[in-house]
Amino acid sequence: MKSTNFDSHKKFRREITRTLALFEASTHSFSTLLSEGKERLRKTGAKSGSAALDVGDKIVKVPWSKLTYHARDLYPRELRFVLLTRLVTIYEVFLVNIVQDVSRRSKVWLIDDGRIETSHEKLLTDLWNDDIEKNIIEKHLRSLTNGGLTDKRKFFQKKFGVELIPPNRSLHDLEKIHDLRNLFVHRGGAPDHLFATKYSLTKKQAKHRQHVSIEDIYDAISLFEGSAWHVATNLEAKFPGEIKASYTFGNQSFEDSSGEICLIEFSCKKQLALTPYQDMTLPIIGGGVWKDYIIWQGIEGKNITALISGRLTKLFKTLNGEVMDDHIHKLRSTKINRSPKVTNSG
Repeated sequence: MKSTNFDSHKKFRREITRTLALFEASTHSFSTLLSEGKERLRKTGAKSGSAALDVGDKIVKVPWSKLTYHARDLYPRELRFVLLTRLVTIYEVFLVNIVQDVSRRSKVWLIDDGRIETSHEKLLTDLWNDDIEKNIIEKHLRSLTNGGLTDKRKFFQKKFGVELIPPNRSLHDLEKIHDLRNLFVHRGGAPDHLFATKYSLTKKQAKHRQHVSIEDIYDAISLFEGSAWHVATNLEAKFPGEIKASYTFGNQSFEDSSGEICLIEFSCKKQLALTPYQDMTLPIIGGGVWKDYIIWQGIEGKNITALISGRLTKLFKTLNGEVMDDHIHKLRSTKINRSPKVTNSG
C-alpha cells in the first residue's frame, strides 16, 4: 500500500513499518531465547546458572530457568500489550496530523457556526499576526486529540464527509481495538461490565485479563493501514493541493471606525467574480468601492473572509445583489460588539 502526498500519511506508514519490524524481530528473539534456554536446562538442569544480559552499559544476570519460562509466554504476551497500545497511538496521531495537513491546503472546512469569545485586544493581535485561522485550527486539533474514537469519527464525517473505515472493513473491529487499548491502559487488561457486555464475554472470560494474540497484532495493523489509506485518499481527492492565502488591509481602521463592525465570509462561484474583491475595486451601491469598507481581508482560493466597518447597509445591499447575480455563494456575517469605554471619575 503506497503513501499519499500527505506528510502525515507518510509518517504514519513509517511508524507502522517500524512497529511491525519491532514486533516480528522481538517475537523471533523470544523464540530463539526459549529454544536456547530449553537446551541449556536439558543439559544442566538446576545448575544451568544465569544468563548475562547486555542492557546498555549494564550487565543484568537472570536465571536461565526464569528466562526460559517467561520467554515462552509472559514476554511475548506483554510485548503484544505494549505494541497494541502503540499502534492505537500511531493511528490517533495520524488522524490529528492529517487534519493539520488539510489546513495547509484549504480553510473552507473551518467555516461553521462555532463561536469564540475574545477581547478586542486579542482580536486585534490575531488580526495583525494573522493568527485567527491558526487559533481556530488549534482549537479543533485539541478537541480532536482529547476526544475518543466516536468524537473523531463525527469530526471527519461533519467536516469532510469522510468515514474512518472503508466499506469492506468493520467499524466494530476498530472500536474493539480502541476499547482493548483503554482496558490495558486504565484497568491492566481486566474487563469491566461494559466491555464484557459489549463484546459478549462469558463469565469465565470476564474474570480474566484479556489477551492479545499474534493474529490480533496483524489484524490491527491491517485495519489501521486500511483506515489511514481510506481517509488520506478521500481527503486528497477533496483537497488536492496546497493553497496559499493572501491578506490585505483596506481603508477602514479598527481603532478609528465609529460604525458597525462585522466579520463576513463567502466564496465566489467563478474565478472571474473574484477579481473585484482581490483588487478591492468592487463598486458599492450609493458610492465608493469595496476597499472603503474593509479593515482586513483574507482570500484563499475563491473563499473570502473580511472584517468590515462603516455604513454597512449599502455594502450588504451590494453583496445581496452579488448573490442574486450568481457571482457569490450565500453570505455569512457575524456582528462584533464593541466593549464599552471605561472613564475615570472624580
